[in-house]
Amino acid sequence: MTLFKYIFAFQLVLFTTLSVIAEESYLKIKGQVMEDRYEMDGCNIIISKNGVHSVHTMSKDNGEFEFSLIIGNDYLITFSREGYVSKIININTRNIPSQTLKPEYAFEEINVDLFQEIPDLDVSLLKKPIAKINYNKKKDSFEWDMVYNNTIQKQVEDLWYKVVKHRRMLQQQYGGYMEDADGKFELKEYVTARVDYVDALDVQPLAKEPKEKIKLIDILLGRVIEKPVFKLPKNEFTENIYKRSKKTITRRIIKEKSVRTVYQRVDHRYGATFYFRNNVPITELMWGSETDFYFSEPSYSGTSYRTTIFAD
Repeated sequence: MTLFKYIFAFQLVLFTTLSVIAEESYLKIKGQVMEDRYEMDGCNIIISKNGVHSVHTMSKDNGEFEFSLIIGNDYLITFSREGYVSKIININTRNIPSQTLKPEYAFEEINVDLFQEIPDLDVSLLKKPIAKINYNKKKDSFEWDMVYNNTIQKQVEDLWYKVVKHRRMLQQQYGGYMEDADGKFELKEYVTARVDYVDALDVQPLAKEPKEKIKLIDILLGRVIEKPVFKLPKNEFTENIYKRSKKTITRRIIKEKSVRTVYQRVDHRYGATFYFRNNVPITELMWGSETDFYFSEPSYSGTSYRTTIFAD
């Protein structure tokens, strides 16, 4: 092969490679996360590509989300929130003929309904995808995999019946707390009204009305104090313990140089305990190994820390 032919062949291969990269296609996904009729802000969305955790994002204040997936991969989309049961959706973007490949594909809006953890409820079914989305060659579009979805439909219906039953019970509890709280608020019994609003919020964490009433009561009681503006120290080790009527939240903040990490341990009254790092679920072992070093008596890290307890 002459030098000219070699260079020409190299350029052809390079051009073909760049063309493939330039023609990378995407599947646009959008939807909303809710609990019953409540919009769910702060829902964690973890995107795993081909079995590897690749992206972590969150839903907007109104529960909406939107992202694009690179065509040619198999994805697991996990929706999770503290105190709620996670749900997984499988989206397979493989097996699209190259001759029909489009720059962008779209899918109908996905509505994800998460529900609160229910004591003694078997949710092992939700450890696998609740639904699948695949490419349909005949229609040249992405559709729900009805064959898979129908195989788990009966199990889903049985589980959902128990969830709806539990939600009705929670709604009754929420209504009772709100009725008592509103009555006390009208009588200007703000302290006891606030306790009932907090209990209502424990039952329905996404409800806006009790949050607004608690803020208003804090203003009326003079509890809202403007925080002074100050620079955080170079290293910060803070532990805050929030004692609620139905759970205790231990929040550990570790700030070293420019890196700030927030850990949370949530102890529910019914016995369950959950651990989080920057709102992403972790194990008890990770919680202990990553934080106990800084929050011990005496501190083995050689630094001081402060603990504050808040009780509603």
